[in-house]
Amino acid sequence: MTLDWSRGQHLPTVSDAAIVLRGPDIYTLIEWGQEAISKILNFGHDNGLEFRADKMEVVIFTRKRLNTLGLRRLCMANRDLSYSDTVKYLGVLLDSKLTFGSHIREKVKKATRLLYCFKTSVGQLWGPSLYLMRWVLTGIVLPKITYGAMVWANKAANYKKHLDRVQRLGLLAMAHVCHSTPTAGLEVILGVMPLDLHTQCVAAWVAYRVQGQSTRDGIGRSCLRGHLFWSNQLLKQVDTGDCTNSNKRAIQDLFHNRWRECWKYLTTCHQTKYWIDDPGSTGNATACLDHLTLSIVLQALTGHNYLNYHHHIAGNISEQNCRFCREGHEEFIHLACRKCEALTTEHLGSV
Repeated sequence: MTLDWSRGQHLPTVSDAAIVLRGPDIYTLIEWGQEAISKILNFGHDNGLEFRADKMEVVIFTRKRLNTLGLRRLCMANRDLSYSDTVKYLGVLLDSKLTFGSHIREKVKKATRLLYCFKTSVGQLWGPSLYLMRWVLTGIVLPKITYGAMVWANKAANYKKHLDRVQRLGLLAMAHVCHSTPTAGLEVILGVMPLDLHTQCVAAWVAYRVQGQSTRDGIGRSCLRGHLFWSNQLLKQVDTGDCTNSNKRAIQDLFHNRWRECWKYLTTCHQTKYWIDDPGSTGNATACLDHLTLSIVLQALTGHNYLNYHHHIAGNISEQNCRFCREGHEEFIHLACRKCEALTTEHLGSV
């Protein structure tokens, strides 16, 4: 279905359609919008189609403050159409300022509900293997969140706390660990990329596959500085070739290097950084562990365990020194790296 109307662009789909208008001021846009609605109704009447006004949404996309109470409303089939702040189009929730905050929060809410359903089938020491549990997170939950990521991934860093919250819930369901265990440490040990970087990685791959198929980018006068501009700038950093698989690998390597840089300059997770330099390098090794062994490994590598030093930091006890040698903090590094003279002497004596 096409309309001979140069001021707007008609975007038909199987079940959804949109009229996108751009003009000098809001009053001109309202006149053009009413004209477009009239032409659509006439087209439907001539071709036996009916358009439902109760499913019509009108959103004014602008970064300026705009009071819609005094504006004239558009009319469709003798029914006034109210102005909305958000509209869902092809599964993506668009807000009037294109911050995509509403979309990200809605996706996080649905993913959280799904993860809680998954946690009912997993216990602290029983349940599916880590490989299957990680597949549930990366193969079921994360694709629901990253749907349409090419459009909103450049805003993902602004909502990192929301994304980290749902990622943490999925990681905590894999093994029995302390609730204070840092999310960054769990991601590095289990080999799961931070969700904000993973979202941008997915968006970069989609942008590579569809590059050159669209020209509209953003809103207002700076309509060439939106998600397409962001993705093109990102793809310039990737050494692309002729092979599709190599290009996908190059994009993954780019974001893995970004993950490595973030991990390098992270000011927390000192005990985990003592053991692991390259994030994700232990993901395959931990996938074959049972629940009990994985819980012990996570508690040891993150330092969030039941030793005196962690209990002291948590404020549970006043003693933080090693109970064997009475020197140094009682932590896994102290016990495992032969820094405890009492355990070292006992071990050598038994040999």
